[in-house]
Amino acid sequence: MTKKKIANNARTIEERGEIISLTYYLVSGELTLDYEGEKLVLPSYGIEVMSETYRNGKKVDEEREMYENISPYGDKVVELINYFADMFLSPIHLIDIMEEQIEGYIADFDRMEQKIYKMAI
Repeated sequence: MTKKKIANNARTIEERGEIISLTYYLVSGELTLDYEGEKLVLPSYGIEVMSETYRNGKKVDEEREMYENISPYGDKVVELINYFADMFLSPIHLIDIMEEQIEGYIADFDRMEQKIYKMAI
């Protein structure tokens, strides 16, 4: 699995004197699927969100969350990452948001399987 930083976002919370920095990564790897008795290896992309909280210039907290195997299309996941960065989505909310949206992305694996299988025939 490899990671590539896609977006970085920071906000200052005035009432607590904190700076929260969110970093969004594209996570890439492979997914092996069984399709009609044959093993297919497909590219797989996901998201990792890291939150770092600073108070008086010192890091006081760090949280991470990763959601793997969102889609075989990296550009589609990059669009999603940029959308999440614009929303300032935290690691705490990544899983909940992805659970609501994943069906629209997971179908990409089925479409890619069928496309590869047809090309092999």
